[in-house]
Amino acid sequence: MTFDLMWFSQLLYHPAVQSGVLPLALALTVTAIPAGNIAVRAAFAVLFAFLLSAALTLGGGLLPLTSTSKLILGAAAAFVVFTQPALSKRRQGMFLGLFAIALPLWMLWPVIQRQGVEGAIQYGWMPFYSLYLAYSLGPMQALPRGRLASLLALSIGTGHCALIGASIVYAQLALGLGAGLAALALWYLVQARAGLTQRLAAPAAITLGTLGGGATVFANLPITALMILALVPQMVRLPVPKQWSERAAFVTVSLYCLVPVVGALTVVWRTAGNVGY
Repeated sequence: MTFDLMWFSQLLYHPAVQSGVLPLALALTVTAIPAGNIAVRAAFAVLFAFLLSAALTLGGGLLPLTSTSKLILGAAAAFVVFTQPALSKRRQGMFLGLFAIALPLWMLWPVIQRQGVEGAIQYGWMPFYSLYLAYSLGPMQALPRGRLASLLALSIGTGHCALIGASIVYAQLALGLGAGLAALALWYLVQARAGLTQRLAAPAAITLGTLGGGATVFANLPITALMILALVPQMVRLPVPKQWSERAAFVTVSLYCLVPVVGALTVVWRTAGNVGY
């Protein structure tokens, strides 16, 4: 019995379980609950997967406030705001811009304060990266399969780029979010529900944009990798035969979106050197 408990404890601390298996299972469970709006349910499924991964990775503590805990709190707030049923399209656009700009700045404010004008110039691009992803994948994107495929590819790319760049925490957070998105992808392959990503696209994009930007500051991730990942939302514009089924089209678009991810991983691999694991 003691051996079994030790084995279970070791399994629970494995990164693949913390940012993959458990968040995926939780997101599948929440999405499958037959109650409420599917878009809201899907958003909370991804949020809960992200928070579970964060809790397992960090041990559940958010205080004192660090850059990572600010990211988690800000991302949770963004998801909650965008799930409000009375949120009009105009207010969605307003909150999208607010969170995309404010979250990276709040996260990096101590660094900017220390470095002054030089820091503001050096890291001033981060809010624009988050803003670009959010507007590219937010409510304005017409095809739901494009939003889901892009977000899933971005989570895979951001997480593995951070992992190769020697930031296991940022990697697990991005992949934990990706596990929630993977659960929705499985759900989409089964039911192909059109409104699945309506509420989660903007906060997920902002979170991934801030994670990627933070990894360039705290894990020396090359900015070039993010420039390549920024191509992911544009890959959904590539043609898909109209006669194909929605599921076949989704798989094809997902493969399109993975092309920049491979490029970004190649850049990080060549520049990272020996990261020790």
